[in-house]
Amino acid sequence: MTARAAALLACCTAALVACGPAQTSSLTMPAATIPVTTIPVTTIPVTTIPVTTIPVTTMPVTTLPIATAPVTVPATAAPDGTVLALDVLGGIEQAKEHRGGYDRDLFGYPASFGGGCDTRAMVLQRDSLSPAQIDAAGCTVVAGDWYSVYDGVTYDQPSELEIDHVVALKEAWDSGAWQWNIARLEAFANDIDDVRSLRAVSSHTNRSKSDKDPSNWLPPNADDVCRYVGDWVTIKARWQLSMDTSEYGRIRNVLRGPCAGWRVATWDAAPVPLD
Repeated sequence: MTARAAALLACCTAALVACGPAQTSSLTMPAATIPVTTIPVTTIPVTTIPVTTIPVTTMPVTTLPIATAPVTVPATAAPDGTVLALDVLGGIEQAKEHRGGYDRDLFGYPASFGGGCDTRAMVLQRDSLSPAQIDAAGCTVVAGDWYSVYDGVTYDQPSELEIDHVVALKEAWDSGAWQWNIARLEAFANDIDDVRSLRAVSSHTNRSKSDKDPSNWLPPNADDVCRYVGDWVTIKARWQLSMDTSEYGRIRNVLRGPCAGWRVATWDAAPVPLD
């Protein structure tokens, strides 16, 4: 290579080196500023809803009447199911007798038991010592044998007998039955299930007794007094009837005196409960 060519080549190379960076340099673009649009925030007004106070209505409390609790059979019951009559007496309420309003017809006595049999016929059949003879045309009792406990006499003619309500209907009315419904009144008057309630007795002793309580009348048969008083007490207890003070006092004296230790058989609940 000639000196001239070499010099030319060196000059061109130098020119390329000098021009190289300028050609390869990148241009720096100014950053574009994007305008930010501010969205206005709309404040929604809060509506306050008024709270309505609902008045609370107080319902009146209705007090239901509570029926008198039944007399509890005393815990002194013996293995044979009997209890001291004096203990039974202790569970009976003492109260003044009610006055007024009594009407025998309210008790529906005698009631019909079907087949022509009424309360009288049923008791006469039940209490006859021998099979009672019945009229073939119905249920009328025409003959039998009955022991009248009030006077200790046996009778064979039903015409000589009356059916006694041991606790008379008026006595029951005055002692609490005035508050009963018709069904309970009729059940009491026609109670043939407990032999103590109704008894076939001589007409003259039944009329002598009338509607008296033991403070005014006791059986003329002295041997029957304890049984009679014991029956009276159990009937009053079974039907939740009260006693006035004279009645209660007389019975208590009898049960503490000549009839001390007298025991009575327990009883089933009355067939119609208190309302």
